[in-house]
Amino acid sequence: MFRGYEEDELMENELIERRRKEKEELKEELKSYKELEKQGEKSYWLYCNIGGCLSRLEEMEEAVEYLLKAEAQNEYDENGWLSTQLAFNYKALKKYKLAIYYLKKSQKYGRDDYLIISEIGWNYSQLGNFQKAIEKYMLSIELGRDDYWIYSEMGLVYEKMGDYKKALNYYYGAKYHLNEDIWVNSHIAWCLERLGEIDRAFKSLLFVEEQGRDDVWLYSQIAWCYSKKFQHDKAIKSLDKAKEKGREDFWILCEYSWNYSMLKEYDKAIEFMEKAKKIKSNDEWLLKQMKIVEKKIKENNNDEKSMEKE
Repeated sequence: MFRGYEEDELMENELIERRRKEKEELKEELKSYKELEKQGEKSYWLYCNIGGCLSRLEEMEEAVEYLLKAEAQNEYDENGWLSTQLAFNYKALKKYKLAIYYLKKSQKYGRDDYLIISEIGWNYSQLGNFQKAIEKYMLSIELGRDDYWIYSEMGLVYEKMGDYKKALNYYYGAKYHLNEDIWVNSHIAWCLERLGEIDRAFKSLLFVEEQGRDDVWLYSQIAWCYSKKFQHDKAIKSLDKAKEKGREDFWILCEYSWNYSMLKEYDKAIEFMEKAKKIKSNDEWLLKQMKIVEKKIKENNNDEKSMEKE
């Protein structure tokens, strides 16, 4: 039996309330730890607990301060807990090199599993070191990781490298785990379009729309595919949807002009070209298309005059 909207809303409200209570309890816990600090305690245990609370409260900068105080005590980092905490906080602060340093340090204390190796890979990917990221991801797969996350991240790295075929292979692996996931199906559509597989890309885009995606990117991509399929009237309707969602840039103006020119509606085409020219006055493609369309308009006007004389 399916849950109704009211049941979903109730569950969401319960989750929000539970998180609020957890946050309040954490704040109280943190308060008691800081009271001990005021009384003069400066132990490894205390600094770890303060850092842990701050981390869970998403106060990363202060969390790092206390975790570093704990590290300075030179205590044994059992199971790499402290190093891992520092790594995850540095990751949240987008300090990826430091995150990698502490993840590798945690390995020395026994945290050498596929989750840590995957995290090292992810941080390498954020630094643009895609080859290193792939090495770590592959190692984590060899060690038994087989889930949506690893395959979607592998796909994303290959996509960023421009290797859309390999990206697709891994995205399909992620899709196996979460078939209806909007993110991965959107990326599948993107890679298929990049490979010139327009019909398959279009099918994936429609599937994504069915799953609830409703934004500028989706309607822009659908419009692009319709244009490639020479269905210019439908492309314009999708461009209208993208525009309604807030897209008003050089690309969409050029797409409007292209599709209207293909429909031989040259007056509308030139109107969008003039708007696009105000954004990029020296764009070669635009200037070339404007000349073609202006010539067509002139020819049409001459034909009309000839018909009037007859």
